[in-house]
Amino acid sequence: MRRIAIHPAYILALVLLNLGLLAWMAFAPRQERFGGPPPAHEVLDFDDAQFEQFHALVREHEQAMRAKNEEQKTQLKAFFGPLTGAGTEARKEQAAQTVLELERDKLGMIYAHFEEVRSLLRPDQQERFGEFLDEVLNMGRGPQRGPHPPRRGGPPRR
Repeated sequence: MRRIAIHPAYILALVLLNLGLLAWMAFAPRQERFGGPPPAHEVLDFDDAQFEQFHALVREHEQAMRAKNEEQKTQLKAFFGPLTGAGTEARKEQAAQTVLELERDKLGMIYAHFEEVRSLLRPDQQERFGEFLDEVLNMGRGPQRGPHPPRRGGPPRR
């Protein structure tokens, strides 16, 4: 069998590249690494007391949302039950209505949470609340792109 010779400079370059990547991952702020919005306390410039109150609100909000999400998961299983023979159409309709009510409840909870966060702010911080809210509302959407390009050969024939 023939041996493949790898130049030592290539190995050294790859090792240095990997070390640089590991250092960046260890020391770069999380939002810079993952492209997320800056943390609320940076945008709104919380003092220490506000920071503690904010995190208490966040923990409470996350716990309440987890409970709603678990309830919703149960209802979604009931909704899709007829596909596997594990439910009836009537139960499916009831589950669909419950899921809609849970979504409405969750939106209300999110709105109330933002009102609580806003109530923590001083007047100078209130000016940046709109920026903070825009960042949070765009968080899960990723980069905005246009529509998909057309297929080759035009639209499908019928």
